[in-house]
Amino acid sequence: MNKPAAQTTRSSRTTRTRTGCLTCRLRRKKCTEQKPTCDGCLRNSLICTWPASLNANRIQPPSRSQRTGVPEAQFPIAPRYSQPLAMPLLLQNEMAQNLWHAFIDIVVPRCVCRPGCGNPTLTYLLPFALQDNLVIEAVLAATAADISATSAWAKDWSMTYHGIVLRNAKFRLTEVVRGDYSKLLGLLIATLLLCNMEAAVNPRYHLKASLELLRLCETSGNDPGNPLIHHLSEWATYMTILNCNLVWNLDDDVEVDIDPDNQPWFSLVADDSTRFEKSHLFGHAHELFRLIPSISILAQNLSKFPDNQAALQDLWDLHAQVLKWAPPQPNPADPEDDKDSRVAALLYQKTLLLSTEVAVCGKKTPTPEQVAHFDTYIDVFCCLLDTLPELSLAWTVMLWPLTVMGSCSRNILHRARIEQAVSMPTFDSVMSRNCLQILHGVWDFGHDAYGQYGIEKVAKRMAVILRIN
Repeated sequence: MNKPAAQTTRSSRTTRTRTGCLTCRLRRKKCTEQKPTCDGCLRNSLICTWPASLNANRIQPPSRSQRTGVPEAQFPIAPRYSQPLAMPLLLQNEMAQNLWHAFIDIVVPRCVCRPGCGNPTLTYLLPFALQDNLVIEAVLAATAADISATSAWAKDWSMTYHGIVLRNAKFRLTEVVRGDYSKLLGLLIATLLLCNMEAAVNPRYHLKASLELLRLCETSGNDPGNPLIHHLSEWATYMTILNCNLVWNLDDDVEVDIDPDNQPWFSLVADDSTRFEKSHLFGHAHELFRLIPSISILAQNLSKFPDNQAALQDLWDLHAQVLKWAPPQPNPADPEDDKDSRVAALLYQKTLLLSTEVAVCGKKTPTPEQVAHFDTYIDVFCCLLDTLPELSLAWTVMLWPLTVMGSCSRNILHRARIEQAVSMPTFDSVMSRNCLQILHGVWDFGHDAYGQYGIEKVAKRMAVILRIN
């Protein structure tokens, strides 16, 4: 009686590991083998993949009996696939797998702003993560924090993984300080992911650390042409530019140098049209991104010294540069030519024009005439928003201009359009909800809260730290 039972058990195990979809094999679950998505993957909201395409081309190595008496060199080693079937131990529990798949489905698509340029997070970062437990933990922490706005269960998990990442990152840092650079890249990725998940708190601590780690990568023998390092540099540059320029004159206990002349990584947004070909976040607006820190530095200077005529003239010079700028002409012969990226760049242009003029006004409440003039920029901005399809990748980088323009909106229709855009599923995260909370605070505050100065005033009153990653 026991023998058949034992045979049944072995048969069940064989079924769970050698047939069915790859996801069920990894989870050691019995697969219903229903294509394209089996019942188990459908029930657990997992990505269902099948091994047919791999097995069809797989060459089996000759058996030992076939090799008898024959020189070994005549039988080349069979090809092996770089991604093994076995997942890392950290991803073998159901919660971790759910967060990992959420990262792929929700977070990864936000890492590019235009089609046709690939997604380096998917191509380079995820395979790297599977070889480094610290990066896996950081991915899980950042994902849980990102979806905690819509999933109550994720908040506790984000704090759990956050504590684990902080502890292990400190240990990794001690190894790097001692001169062991073999895991420096993993520490850099984990630190950038910490910036992303701490956007609702204060990411400047880890943002500043990320910039130092980037410099260390450049001097420790890492190839600067490595596409993963290039992607991380662009990511750090993007976060630095936007996070340090959303508000002006906001007291912060962590100073990040945003002067382009002092930061070699700002070459990613240099005045070079070839940068667009390698850019995944800046798109056609890469030249405008380079001007944002300079505008912010001058705005902060004027807020402290309103009579600084040199700073005032420099601001008008930057305003002229922004006004003169135009996106490149479309290329109908290029199938990857993206009109949405041009629209996104034009939206940044209108935002910078308005932002510069608000900086010139300083902390004084704008006059009705000035507000009417500023509204012309917001009119064009809202019209451009209407041309972006809801599923366009360009929305990835729109939260900063939406927040800045929203802080200057006095027209009810403008506010409704901007609120609708910020509330899109594309942005549904803790960051977007904080932005919307601040915008409502600015709108309720009255005429004394306007632009980035208004954001600063309301953020202090509401004790909300506003960051955009």
